[in-house]
Amino acid sequence: MTTLWGISYLIWLIVCLIIAILYFFVMPKSAILSVSNTCDKAILKYGHGVVWLLLALACVVARFNLLVLAKTIALIGLLVYLMFQFTIAKLKSPVKKPELS
Repeated sequence: MTTLWGISYLIWLIVCLIIAILYFFVMPKSAILSVSNTCDKAILKYGHGVVWLLLALACVVARFNLLVLAKTIALIGLLVYLMFQFTIAKLKSPVKKPELS
């Protein structure tokens, strides 16, 4: 099987790489600059691009009919995406600071 939903894995690979490049080089930097935690900053800066690179890698692997490995790589991409989304949710949620008296 060399297609996903009737579209060649090569096309999916190109789409994934274009999106990854856009996230690595065009993503707004202002949202990242306001984050003080280094780990959160790295996740926000690279997380979404890494997801698309993992999906591109899954396309390459699936092209060679290693579907179990391709699904595993895509699942890792899902986990990275969830980590990215949880980081965004954590940063958007209001944190109550203890009042000092």
